[in-house]
Amino acid sequence: MSYPALFSWLDVFRLTKTVVFCLLFLPGPALNSAKAQTAEGSQVDFQKGLEAFSNQWYAQAFDLWSQADAPQWSGDWCGYTAQAAWKAGKPAEAIRWAYRGLRVEPTHAGLRQELKFMLSSQQLTSEMPLEPPHLFWQTSIDTLGQWAVLWLWLALCILLGHHLLPIPAKVRRLFPAFFGLLLLLSLSFFGLAWGRYLWMHRTEAVTALSSVVLRDAPEDTAQEIQRLKVGQRLRCIETKQEWHKVRLTNEVSGWVRSDQLLPILPESKP
Repeated sequence: MSYPALFSWLDVFRLTKTVVFCLLFLPGPALNSAKAQTAEGSQVDFQKGLEAFSNQWYAQAFDLWSQADAPQWSGDWCGYTAQAAWKAGKPAEAIRWAYRGLRVEPTHAGLRQELKFMLSSQQLTSEMPLEPPHLFWQTSIDTLGQWAVLWLWLALCILLGHHLLPIPAKVRRLFPAFFGLLLLLSLSFFGLAWGRYLWMHRTEAVTALSSVVLRDAPEDTAQEIQRLKVGQRLRCIETKQEWHKVRLTNEVSGWVRSDQLLPILPESKP
C-alpha cells in the first residue's frame, strides 16, 4: 500500500520542533524574570547573613538565611544556615537544615560531615540518613524531565513519519518497534522524575524539643511509648487534628503533637 507524500521529512521536523518550542520555551522569559528577581533578593539576604555571621551574630544570620525565599537552594546554602543555627544554640533547626541540604544534594560531603557532628553531639548517630545511592536519584528533576520530553519528541517524529511520509515497506515495518522503544524510554524517564520528586518531598520532620513524648494514640493521656531527643528524624505517615503519626528509623511508630516537630521541607518550598 502506497502513501501519498503529504509532507516531507523537513516539514515533519519543523512541525514537531515548533510544538515542542511552544510547550517548553515560551513561558520561559516570564519565569526567568521572576526567578532573577527572587535570586537577586536572596543574594542580598545571603550577603547580609555573611556579615552577621562574621560578626558572630549567629541568630540574626540564621533568621536571614532561613527566611529568604530561595528556590535555588543548594547544599552550601543549607550548610551555612545549619552552621548559624548550631552556633545560635538551635540544635533542632541546625539538624533540620542539614537534612534539608542532603535532600537537595544527596552527595554533598560537607553537609554529611556537619550532620554527623551534630548528631553525634546530640547522641543521635544512628539517625544518619541512608540516601539512595543510584545515579538517577542524584539527577535533578529538570534533567530527567528534559530527557523524557526528548524521547517523546522523537517518538512523535517516528509516528508522524510512519503515517505521512512515503517510506519503503521494509523500513516501515521497523517503525512500530522504534516508536514503542522511544515511548518506553520517555515513560521511564517521566517515572524516574516523578519518583525523584516524591522522594525529595517525602514528609519528614525532626523533633523540636529536648524531650518529645511518643504515644500510642493521639491523646495527651495516651500511654507513653518512649521519649525522643531533640533533632531526631521522623517519617510522618498520618495526621489527625493536632497530632502526627510518625515512624522512627528503627520502624517504631506512634503519635506526636505537631507543635513539637519541625518539617525538614516546608510545603511552600520546592
